[in-house]
Amino acid sequence: MTKFRIAIFAIILALGGYVFWWYQVSEAALTETKKSIAAMKQDGLKVEYSNMATDGFPYRVRLTISDVKIEGTEPARGGSYAFSADSVWAIAQPWNLKHVIFGTEGKTELKVQEGEGLATFLPKTVLGSITMEKAAELKALALDTNDITVIGKDEAAQITIKRAQLHMRQTEVVEKQPEHKDSPASEKAIRSTEAALRINDILLPDMGGENALGREISNAALLLEWPGQPQNFLDERNLSKWSQTGDALDIKSAELNWKDGRLKANGTLTLDEKQRLLGTLTPEIWGYAALLDRSGVLKAGGTPPEFMAMILGMMNKKDEKGEDYLSLPMTFQDGWATLGPLKLFELEPLL
Repeated sequence: MTKFRIAIFAIILALGGYVFWWYQVSEAALTETKKSIAAMKQDGLKVEYSNMATDGFPYRVRLTISDVKIEGTEPARGGSYAFSADSVWAIAQPWNLKHVIFGTEGKTELKVQEGEGLATFLPKTVLGSITMEKAAELKALALDTNDITVIGKDEAAQITIKRAQLHMRQTEVVEKQPEHKDSPASEKAIRSTEAALRINDILLPDMGGENALGREISNAALLLEWPGQPQNFLDERNLSKWSQTGDALDIKSAELNWKDGRLKANGTLTLDEKQRLLGTLTPEIWGYAALLDRSGVLKAGGTPPEFMAMILGMMNKKDEKGEDYLSLPMTFQDGWATLGPLKLFELEPLL
């Protein structure tokens, strides 16, 4: 009988300890979130919400923030952005707070303004996950949004996107440093970030035949890598470092498929001393003749379009299916973007 009472007491003690521990973890989640919001405010962001609460006992900790509004500005570029959601939630197991699933409920809106340009993103669903490392460093991020409406300054010109996915992760490569007279052999860890973006079923507004790609784009995909940690490329402070450090964006692959053509490309891009694009892409374009004709590129620069079409036709290749495609280096240098012999457009500073 005594052993039975001891067992019951041990179970009650364990359950009580777990309940106490769960509420400690729950309270810590609230505290850390409030600290993060305070840090965002110190960085110049405007953050508002009406309520913050936790629930989910006993198997998970769910944090819910209601009526969220976040606003930020980029005065140097005349840019600003504003995010709002009826509710933002995050879920984690109390014994593994480094992996968090998050999403939004109700109306979700993101407005991005750049000078006179304005774009409003209205996704129907937003779902994602974050995996953290020690010292609160981001290890991996996944974001999945569906049924997105993009509204420009002209509200009649709307873009719809069926699905957009973003996957990001940090990678680490250990390089062996050879032995020198003044130093022994050693190992150096080099970190980089990989990001993959895929967008499916894009419907562009009817521009009266002005769009070179047509209205329907079946999919677009990007696979990128850059040195260091994940960065916000909308932040001019991050972009300005590229021309100073010599770091570059490695475009491992880029794909775009539309009604009567497709494009594949890879290359490397960075910024020059005037903050303009600098680098080279190697695109392969199927359906290039119709694309260049609709875009008006063949009529630019004073060269007869028939002559340029003939030159490009002589430079085309055939794939394994016998289809014609054009492969020419696209160069960003000295303030100009060029495709083979074609001067496409003048480059403006990004900052």
